[in-house]
Amino acid sequence: MNFKLIKKSIINNLLIILGIFMLIISFCHLNKWRFSQNEFVAKNEKKDSENIPTIQPVKDESSINIHEKTMIDHETDHNISPIKRDNYEDGMMIIHIPKLNIRAGVIKGTSKPQLKKGPGLYEKSPLVTEENGNICIAGHRTTYGAWFRNIDKLDKEDEIHIDFNGFTYLYKVEKVFSVNKKEWSITEPTGYSALTLTTCHPPGSARERLVVRGKLEKIHKIYE
Repeated sequence: MNFKLIKKSIINNLLIILGIFMLIISFCHLNKWRFSQNEFVAKNEKKDSENIPTIQPVKDESSINIHEKTMIDHETDHNISPIKRDNYEDGMMIIHIPKLNIRAGVIKGTSKPQLKKGPGLYEKSPLVTEENGNICIAGHRTTYGAWFRNIDKLDKEDEIHIDFNGFTYLYKVEKVFSVNKKEWSITEPTGYSALTLTTCHPPGSARERLVVRGKLEKIHKIYE
C-alpha cells in the first residue's frame, strides 16, 4: 500500500471540500442580504397597495409627462399626504432597474450598518417628490448583496424606476462615469429632477466612485 499516495489523495479531497465550503459561505454571505431585502420589499409594497385607495390623481391624470408638464407639485397635482425627508423610513422608496434585474428597498442613510441592509439614500439627498431635486443613492458593489455590482453596464436611455407613495418615478440614464472618491459635487442640485447612483470603483477598491446619472422622464400611478 502506497501511504504517500493515500496521504496525497486525502489532502486533495480535503482541499476540494474546503473549496466547496468556502464557495457556499461566499454565496450565503452575498445573498442573505438579498433574501432579507425580498421580504422587506414585499412588506412595503403590500403597505403601499393597501394605502392606494386614498390616492386619487387630480384631473384624472394617470400619467404625467414632465416634458409637457414642467411643474411637479405633489401637494397640488396629487391629492396625497406628502412625506418629509426627516420622516423617511427604510424601504419607503423601492428602486427597480429592469436591465439589471434589481429591485430593492432604499434605506434611509449611508452609514456602514445601513448600507449592509441595501442601497442607501444619501443623508443630504431630497426625496423624489422635490422639484428639481437630485436623488442620490449609494450601494455596495462586491459585498452585502452587491446591489450596484453591474451598474457600469447601464447605457444611455436605460430605465431606472423609483416607487414611492403610490407613484412610480421613471428616470432614464444620461451617462455613466467615474470620479475621485472625494468628489462630492455629484450630489449637488443639477437644475432638473435627477437621480444619481454611486458605488465603489473599480470593483473591490474605494479609489474612485462610479456614478450613474439619470433624468426624470415620467411619473405614473403604481396601481390603476
